[in-house]
Amino acid sequence: MTHAHPAALRAVACVAAAVLLAGGLAGCSDSSGDTAGPDSSSPSDTPSGTPTQESPSPSAIETGKRRDPLAPTEIPPVIRGGETPQPSFSADPQPFDQPIEYPDGVSLEVTGIKQGEVTDQGPGVVGGPKTAFKLVFTNGSKKPVELNQVVVTAVYGDPGRLAHPVYDTQSQDFAGRVAPGKAAQARYVFSIPRAQLGNVTVHVDFDGLHAAGRFTGDVA
Repeated sequence: MTHAHPAALRAVACVAAAVLLAGGLAGCSDSSGDTAGPDSSSPSDTPSGTPTQESPSPSAIETGKRRDPLAPTEIPPVIRGGETPQPSFSADPQPFDQPIEYPDGVSLEVTGIKQGEVTDQGPGVVGGPKTAFKLVFTNGSKKPVELNQVVVTAVYGDPGRLAHPVYDTQSQDFAGRVAPGKAAQARYVFSIPRAQLGNVTVHVDFDGLHAAGRFTGDVA
């Protein structure tokens, strides 16, 4: 949704995956790095999807006169390499202040949530509120984990709607390979109506071996 840089080409595969979410909107990464640590990810330059053309509702006016699409009942898993994933590990959903921990030692944690306003200008940029989620992935397993095709989806409200991703200077995708005992961090930003911040779910689908992690609750 921000500037059109050449780096945006790396997200083509993820955009295709996000289209599978019934026209849904998601933040994602797709790069070819071999290593990843706490500061190894690079900012996202992925262009956003096209807003729907439905008539705006009160919540849509708050997110820049755009009506976000309804979310599917279940967020489908990301198809990587043309194969339907068969996860070996799953973890219970957690509130935003608690880590998601998988049986093999892998964990996800939200270490920061920041509210703001979209201030970028240019073609395709829609003003409104934005919520930034700082995520930390820790590999406590015995094998490296690839984070080159991570898809993060935010759903808000009841009925649930897919929050529009915001790509700006705060956006930072997961990327590369995380060795055992190492960690990686990322920051995903979404436009969520202020009135809906008390009912938000963030799905983090990071590979085919683990079922997507799910954080849910109040992010105000």
